[in-house]
Amino acid sequence: MRKLLVFVASAALAVTVAVGSAGAQSTRPPIMPGQIFNGLVNGQLKDATIQMACAGPVRPGDLGHPAPDQTIEVERGLDLLPSGFTGNASQISVDLKLRFPIPHTVHLGDFGHYGSKRLPSKILIPCAGDGDVVFRPVAGGGSARPVIVHVLLSGQP
Repeated sequence: MRKLLVFVASAALAVTVAVGSAGAQSTRPPIMPGQIFNGLVNGQLKDATIQMACAGPVRPGDLGHPAPDQTIEVERGLDLLPSGFTGNASQISVDLKLRFPIPHTVHLGDFGHYGSKRLPSKILIPCAGDGDVVFRPVAGGGSARPVIVHVLLSGQP
């Protein structure tokens, strides 16, 4: 009977710890009006590289998909860095603005909470070139300011 009691107590403790840990991991702070924020691409605040899943020599105009396991992130910021400001916004929209071969914009995601997301790997973009990832407050008003991270698209050798 004692062994059963120890087993039940251990199992209850494991469940409590697991539930507590899951709750702690999923509670990311919400984006709120009047906050300073930073945008990151693959952990970089500026001059980031997006690795492209384009094999072999890349020719101008070749298209491909971003390699897996790359991230975009919105974090609470410090005014010491080139930071954004939410203004009236409680959501950040993230877009990739490309210049070559034809200027266009690709939507990467939306954030209602601080944290990171995987860069979508199903989008079709140039295998090489550059652009800007723009983290823009949605309906932030006149005081809102975006964060822009310059990116280089790099094909695999």
